[in-house]
Amino acid sequence: MVPIPYYDMIRSSDHTYSTRLAMVLHAQQHGIRATTRALQCSRNTVRTWLRRFQAGGRSALKVQSSAPHHCPHKTPEAIEKPVISCRRRTPCFGPRRLKDLCQLKPSYGAIARILRAHGLAQPRRRKRLRKNDLRAIKAQYACGQRLQADTKPLFDIPHYWTAMTTHTLPRHE
Repeated sequence: MVPIPYYDMIRSSDHTYSTRLAMVLHAQQHGIRATTRALQCSRNTVRTWLRRFQAGGRSALKVQSSAPHHCPHKTPEAIEKPVISCRRRTPCFGPRRLKDLCQLKPSYGAIARILRAHGLAQPRRRKRLRKNDLRAIKAQYACGQRLQADTKPLFDIPHYWTAMTTHTLPRHE
C-alpha cells in the first residue's frame, strides 16, 4: 500500500468510501499505530472508522449526514396546526393580530417563525428594490411626459382670506 496522507485522500470526494475501506483493512492487518503512520492521520480517526466498520459493515463507511436527528426547541405540531389554520382563514393578519384575535398560546415571535417556515408570510420588499423598480418605470417616460407640482394651500393664511374671497384670487399656489 502506497502511503497517501489521509487528508489528501479525503479532499477528493469521489474516493472517500474506498479510502475509508482501505484504512480499515490496513488497520485490521497492521494495527492502528501503523495505519496512522502510513496514512498520516490521527489515531482517533482510524479508531472511529474501525468502530463504525465493526458495528455496521461496509455500509457504515459511506458518507453520513451530520445534521441533528431532532430539534429539541422546535415548536410541536399540535401548537403549529392552530396557527396555520387561523392564518389560512385570515391571510391578511400578522402574528400580533393572530395571537390577539384567535387566542393563540405561542408568542408573537414563535407565530412569525411558524408562518415563515410554512411559507405563509411574505418577506418585506427592501427599500433598495422598491427604488430600483421605480427607476426602471421612470426611465421609460419621455421627457416632459409626467410632471410633478408641489402645491401650497393659501386659504389658511388669515390676512389673505378676505382678499381671496372678494377678488376671486387662487386658493392654491
